[in-house]
Amino acid sequence: MKKQFIVCTAFLFFSSALSAQVSKDSLIKLMSKETCVEISKKDLSNKTMDELELELGLAMMPVVVKYQDQLKTNGYDMEDQQAMEGMGREVGMQLAKDCPAFLKMFVNNPAALKDALEKDKDKLAVLPSNIFGTLIKIVGGDFSYIQVKDGSGKIEKIWWMEYFDGSNKLIHEPAKYLNKTVKVSYVEKEVYNATLKDYVKVKIITGIE
Repeated sequence: MKKQFIVCTAFLFFSSALSAQVSKDSLIKLMSKETCVEISKKDLSNKTMDELELELGLAMMPVVVKYQDQLKTNGYDMEDQQAMEGMGREVGMQLAKDCPAFLKMFVNNPAALKDALEKDKDKLAVLPSNIFGTLIKIVGGDFSYIQVKDGSGKIEKIWWMEYFDGSNKLIHEPAKYLNKTVKVSYVEKEVYNATLKDYVKVKIITGIE
């Protein structure tokens, strides 16, 4: 009887631990769903883009506070502004897919939507590409980069210039991901090369899985 009790207790503890662990994708979807409920309570007609961004932030704030422990477990530190901005973008993309109130917000504010599209026209034109291959090197320095060998044996250099989804794991456990298969998302941008005295295209990481 005592043995059965111990087994049952261990099973319940293990089940509770598993349920407490929320995957990143599930967490983003859950936060998006709850943020959508908050947005649905608001009257968001006749707003400027700045006002809409403020209202979205206010709708998301209690959800972020509620799930701050799970966020930290998934690499989103509330004290890391860039990481939280990345999380906000992911929740925003999920809202665009699953939240009618979010889409209605833009339908009711066409001027604000037009203004946002004009401001972000260049960003919207840059769509990320992907490289699948083996992560063979992470090179530090003032400007860091990684090297990935694709299926044909070609080695690609992709620059680490800004925060991207998955960057925390490369910062904290780089050795764990070396010589492993990865998917790297990147965009190409023109940067000035002082040696060549010309602009050259470089690949810049936007995400890694």
